[in-house]
Amino acid sequence: MRRLGLLVAATAVPMIAAGCGTAPGVPEWKSGMSAPAAPSVAGSVPAPEQPTQAAAPSPAATPAATSPAVTSPAVTSSAGDPGSDERFVAAVRGQLPEVAVDRRPEEIAELGGAACTFLAAGQQRAAAAAELTGYGVTSTDARELVVLARTFLCRA
Repeated sequence: MRRLGLLVAATAVPMIAAGCGTAPGVPEWKSGMSAPAAPSVAGSVPAPEQPTQAAAPSPAATPAATSPAVTSPAVTSSAGDPGSDERFVAAVRGQLPEVAVDRRPEEIAELGGAACTFLAAGQQRAAAAAELTGYGVTSTDARELVVLARTFLCRA
């Protein structure tokens, strides 16, 4: 019992002397600096009834609204077009939910755009599917992605 008390005392004394048992002080590189002010939520957001200084232009008026989401020569992306990103994304979510589960719509569309690009470059479907495995999909899912891309996304 006496040895245990000596062991505890021998361990606790250096820790207390080193400051391990107290709250940390201000780091040397911060000493002399004033604390930053807390951000104010009320001051940075205008009230809904107050008009803002510069109103944002409508999406239809901006030239960026007409650019395709995936920049590939073999892909179109307007909403009503048969080669639409939205239709491809919906098909992937419906038929390959395990591929779509952790991906944003842009990432799913990128997979289809890559498949269309490989096919437009003259690769066979199997070779295009093999290229898609580099995106982290299984070879079975990659083959199905190529089929869906040809059906819903790639231009004829």
